[in-house]
Amino acid sequence: MTDLHKLEEYNIETLTSFIENEIEESIHIEFKSGEALSKTDLKKKEVSKDVSAFANSDGGIIIYGISEKNHKADSFAFVDGTVYTKEWLEQIISTTIKRNIDGLKIFPIRNNGNLKESVYVVQIPSSIDAPHLSRDNRFYKRYNFESVPMEEYEIRQTGLATKNWTLS
Repeated sequence: MTDLHKLEEYNIETLTSFIENEIEESIHIEFKSGEALSKTDLKKKEVSKDVSAFANSDGGIIIYGISEKNHKADSFAFVDGTVYTKEWLEQIISTTIKRNIDGLKIFPIRNNGNLKESVYVVQIPSSIDAPHLSRDNRFYKRYNFESVPMEEYEIRQTGLATKNWTLS
């Protein structure tokens, strides 16, 4: 089976197939409705937490613009690309996670070319520079279908002691 989180390109047909096949969230895939992106500090922290968790784990994708039901892709819940641009999302990620994540890609997808009906697929590699610190000064990892705080021993195992990080 193809690793859906490692595709070289994403398009509306691929995303539609995720919904039609009720692809499940997992350690590598997370679905978020367009409302998950907001200019509020709370939503920015959530983006930071989720992206850093994937980088601190085995990598994966977060799809902003697909809602989930019972942890399965359910329907499109688009992002308004006139308000939340790819560049805005890149800036949130780069300014809220300590240590930039090399190789991170954002695929902007427009439904029939409509900017107001956008989906952003954020492809996050497993990072060799882990652990990455999120905006709330915590380290996260993926566990099943969610982002959870890392235990101290897990942080140390990722090389914390040799990278001059300090825990808050």
